[in-house]
Amino acid sequence: MTRRNRVNRFLYLPSVAALMSMLLLAAPQLAAKPGSQTPVTTSNCQVEMQTIVTPEQLVLGSTADVTLRLQQSCPENRRPVDLVFLVDTSNSMTRGGPVRPGEANDPPGDPIAPVPPDPGKGDPPPPDPEPPAPFLAASVATVFDLAASTLQDPVPPIDPGDPPVKPPPPADPPAPGDPGSTNRPGAADSEPAGCIDPRGNDGGSGAPTPPGNAPIDPPPPRVPPGDPGDPTRPVPTRTPSPQGNMGGSNSGAGSAEPAGTEDLVRLAKQFIRDFVEQPRIEKDMADGSLRLGLVAFSDRGRRLVSLTSEGQRIATRTNLLRGGGKTRIDLGLRTAERVLIDPNRRRLEPPDLRAKVIVVISDAAFCQKDLRVNVNSSIQIATLLAGRSPWARRMRDVATDNAYVLNLRPAGLPDLLKLYERDFAEIRAVSIETLTIRGEIQPDMELVEGSMNPAPAKREGQVMEWTWTPPSAAVAVSFQVKPLQPGFRRIDVNTTSAWTDTEADTGLEHFPAYYVDVLPLGGQTPTPVEPTPTPVFAPSAP
Repeated sequence: MTRRNRVNRFLYLPSVAALMSMLLLAAPQLAAKPGSQTPVTTSNCQVEMQTIVTPEQLVLGSTADVTLRLQQSCPENRRPVDLVFLVDTSNSMTRGGPVRPGEANDPPGDPIAPVPPDPGKGDPPPPDPEPPAPFLAASVATVFDLAASTLQDPVPPIDPGDPPVKPPPPADPPAPGDPGSTNRPGAADSEPAGCIDPRGNDGGSGAPTPPGNAPIDPPPPRVPPGDPGDPTRPVPTRTPSPQGNMGGSNSGAGSAEPAGTEDLVRLAKQFIRDFVEQPRIEKDMADGSLRLGLVAFSDRGRRLVSLTSEGQRIATRTNLLRGGGKTRIDLGLRTAERVLIDPNRRRLEPPDLRAKVIVVISDAAFCQKDLRVNVNSSIQIATLLAGRSPWARRMRDVATDNAYVLNLRPAGLPDLLKLYERDFAEIRAVSIETLTIRGEIQPDMELVEGSMNPAPAKREGQVMEWTWTPPSAAVAVSFQVKPLQPGFRRIDVNTTSAWTDTEADTGLEHFPAYYVDVLPLGGQTPTPVEPTPTPVFAPSAP
């Protein structure tokens, strides 16, 4: 056993030696980290520094003038942008019509294959669907049938001798300006059908009173039992025609959101794909100055893509945009806000370094109550109106500025690119905001008191500091030194310039070292001098 243990020990020796070598190599780096305070240069500003010594040669005991000059130049900077497309996928953004089970209201032929969803961090999981109770559905249907029969005009009893009564002609559609007409003035202020609740209250996400000021009919008189107007008499009902509701959100009564006449979701998908293929967008995404995200909303907000610099990823994920449900703009804005302002990233970068933008693509069928949502003040919102909508005015209520209200067609893409260039990724002039020049003089150089111009903001022995907030394009400082020893000697220990620019980036540069040639007294090397003999006086003779 002893011999086997000795053999095992020898087998472990190479591994132990390798581990020790790695620790020894890493020890200096680990020890240097706590005390390392060298700033990292991230600023794009350039500084030209010059040192001048006059005279360059002098005699010991004389003084030399030292001048430090600095000139700055900063290139213009384009602000980086985080942009999230917020796409309305509610039922009103789909095209109505019969849909076979399992068939999406999106024509085939998408060039990119669908991919699984990417919820991202912070996106709540979808709620589990709850099957409706059969007895509750039957009770609601009975109440609707009774209400419909109650609101009918009373029918008098039929006399067998009376001639047959012809049915009344169908009512004409409301003329422009009449209550219920979408062409009347102020129709844009009415509520979409998805906001009307059959109970008469704010339905769905909120609903004011129906459009117009039409008077409410008085309740019908009491009808004898058994008559056609008897509310207890069974009334035949009609099965609603199938519509492209993308999952059945349009089925039911009152508060369901009807489908539209055009497939606006498909138009939004193609718009986003065209946007990411623009040369300017591709360039900005490649260098990291633009990041895109994708969020869909209907009954809830869904994060499809978190912020990314991969345009192809955005284009691929547009296949997850499928229509159905009501228009809940408040939930969509909240989800997009979480994509732009993630608490985990807030500590890594100040919120004002990158512009934050939400681009809403919708038909504006918003409930008035949902427009009360407030997003973070650092976020700018632009809107693209899809299709023709009587509620187009509500896009102005969502957008940050009236100039940010655009149309998806016909010029949505060039208009959004202009807005991106002008307002979101704007070019800003950059300059140095704070500059500090710090110089330390050698111990064998004496600083001449009162010679420093301008006076330093701080001085400790042989160390001087000058600070400007902000500096001019060119600055200069000067002072005098008196060498204490002869020889070709360096005047400074180290002289640096450190700055912070208007983009909160920092920089650090070293001035060129400066020297002086110090001659001993007399201007040359002294030669030995023969001593003069002392005269000897002989005593005088008496």
